[in-house]
Amino acid sequence: MNDVAERGVNFKNSIIAAVDYMKTSPDQIEIHVEPVHRFAEGLYAREFTMPADSHWVSRVHKHENFAFIIKGSCTVVSENGAIYYEAPQMLTTLAGTQRFLKIHEECTWVTVHAKPEELGEDIDKIEDYFACFTMDEYEQHLIAEQGKLI
Repeated sequence: MNDVAERGVNFKNSIIAAVDYMKTSPDQIEIHVEPVHRFAEGLYAREFTMPADSHWVSRVHKHENFAFIIKGSCTVVSENGAIYYEAPQMLTTLAGTQRFLKIHEECTWVTVHAKPEELGEDIDKIEDYFACFTMDEYEQHLIAEQGKLI
């Protein structure tokens, strides 16, 4: 296995372990943050503000999109390593990306997606279209998409 593929497998296993730990840790407190949804012609933006000193695991993005850190600071861990960010920042999120976030200061993160018109403003359909919860679900998504091309 090459170095990049090995990092991807190791990161996938690390994310699974982090999620399992976060679900079972006695120190875990559940924080519910309701995202703000915004729409413009052909675009969907999701704004999410995370409290300081919290940890998050992102969903797996099915499509490339832009992400903006508009407030605060965080360390983002991905298969490419750990990077510290302080607002303002603009990132490109590639399809198949999943991240672990350590929030240092309250952090507002906005993702912007090109949205197919047929999704309308149905948040459940939109969230299902743009993201899934695990890399296994993402791999199933890729297989399904390949099947549509045949």
